[in-house]
Amino acid sequence: MKPLHVLLPTDVFPPRTGGAGWSSHALALALLERGHQVTALVPKAGMRGLHRRVEASVSVVEVGYQPARLPFVANWSRFELFWPQFAQAIVQTIGNQRDNVIIHGQHVQGIGAAVLAGRQLNIPVVATVRDHWPNHYFGTNLHGDQLPLEDFGWSAAATDLIARRKPLLGVLSLLALPYVQAHMQRRRQWLQACDAVVSLSNYITQRLSTVVAPEKLWPIPNMVNLAAISKVLATPTKTTINQPYILFTGKLARNKGAYLLPEIMASFRAAGGVATLVIAGGKNPELVAEIQAQGIEVLALDWVEHDEVLRLMAGAKLLLFPSTWGEPLSRVLLEACAVRMPIVAMATGGTPDLIQHGQNGYLARSAKQLGVLAAELLDNPQQAARLGQAAYQTAQTRLATTIVAEQVEQLYWALLTQQPQRALPGYD
Repeated sequence: MKPLHVLLPTDVFPPRTGGAGWSSHALALALLERGHQVTALVPKAGMRGLHRRVEASVSVVEVGYQPARLPFVANWSRFELFWPQFAQAIVQTIGNQRDNVIIHGQHVQGIGAAVLAGRQLNIPVVATVRDHWPNHYFGTNLHGDQLPLEDFGWSAAATDLIARRKPLLGVLSLLALPYVQAHMQRRRQWLQACDAVVSLSNYITQRLSTVVAPEKLWPIPNMVNLAAISKVLATPTKTTINQPYILFTGKLARNKGAYLLPEIMASFRAAGGVATLVIAGGKNPELVAEIQAQGIEVLALDWVEHDEVLRLMAGAKLLLFPSTWGEPLSRVLLEACAVRMPIVAMATGGTPDLIQHGQNGYLARSAKQLGVLAAELLDNPQQAARLGQAAYQTAQTRLATTIVAEQVEQLYWALLTQQPQRALPGYD
């Protein structure tokens, strides 16, 4: 097959990014290794013009824009105002090339621009959905950042804004409701205008089934480069931890279940578990103090760079993954599988797509149960090793770049051999 030129407009990209950015990077590297040309295009707030760089072997074009500061106006400047500008950067990067070109948008900013550029050049457009942005303005699908939300209609949006921004600002925010609803409609229009939409898990596929035509949905998971991860693990960790530890890694956000750590560790301790808790992803003195008050030793690390997180995983006894929201399919879990890490996770969202209880990890229904399961696993090294090895086999058979990149290639070629009518209904 001829090599492709794949444009990856993506809201986030390494070096300083979370799992979504690293998933885009993993896709770029896998395509490069298979002989394709890849260019990532990344918005850069506060910068002007286009700047080129190379990030970990991937060509990157940074696209500058000037965000506003006022709430909602900032959102409008980041999306509605920026989408056409971002699209022109894609068009400029493609130049006169038309054959074997694919635009693969990775997030909201990138997908809107991808559709506009694809329509202008008549080039196939693929979108990857990594969270709930097609269904929820804030992408969390949580009402007031607390409770799972099924429908983000006018009434839910109004009460959600008040719950998030507190009464005074929340009531003032109601003036922006028409914009919020119109913005959500545009997001869905972008997805409907794509030639294909990649969903990461059965859970996300189900969520998108009311937005995207079934024939356009391609369930393809994010990928992990096992060889690259093995190479990273060959380098010793920079963080010295001399005692057995269990690990929580990720943002100390409510939807990630960080607020449950005190209850989890209390249950863990009551069930006989003894280990230091390492928190990699931020410092919250109140949270740490609440856990320490139960006699648990805690090591809280601030921002930890990606490779160091992998090394921390490899050295930990097990991973705590207490995410309480509709987790699409976290990269933390994928990479934990890749380093043979025993996983104890909350059975939410797409996590059960990857982890089967008792086979390649443990799934819990509550914080208390999660703590008990963690203590049991810590007390049974043979079972922990068996689950870790089974998780690695999951990575080998379902998530490895050689397997997933081939699925992505099949999607690209399926689109390139078709001549679909690319339209953007209802947007002007």
